[in-house]
Amino acid sequence: MQGIEKSIINNVILRKYHLSKDSKIDYILQITEDLCGLHATGTIEPYIQLFVRMNHFIKEDLDTEPYIHKTLGRIRGMRKTLFILAKELMEIVHPIV
Repeated sequence: MQGIEKSIINNVILRKYHLSKDSKIDYILQITEDLCGLHATGTIEPYIQLFVRMNHFIKEDLDTEPYIHKTLGRIRGMRKTLFILAKELMEIVHPIV
């Protein structure tokens, strides 16, 4: 079995999570979907997560997505942890009975 270099694996992971310089994008919805949600138990955590993954992050952009565009929502997940998720993922985390 042939091994894979650590640097290649690290680059793939950094790109997947939008943490490398060339994988940063300016689409909050896409980042949220790719991460399967933003951890939002603390008030500043989702802003920090987006700040490191976006080229031009503006705080107000996260505020408009759930309330104006209605593409994101806040939901309690496992162990009462608060997440910001895309609407499509909300039913997976908290199915409607």
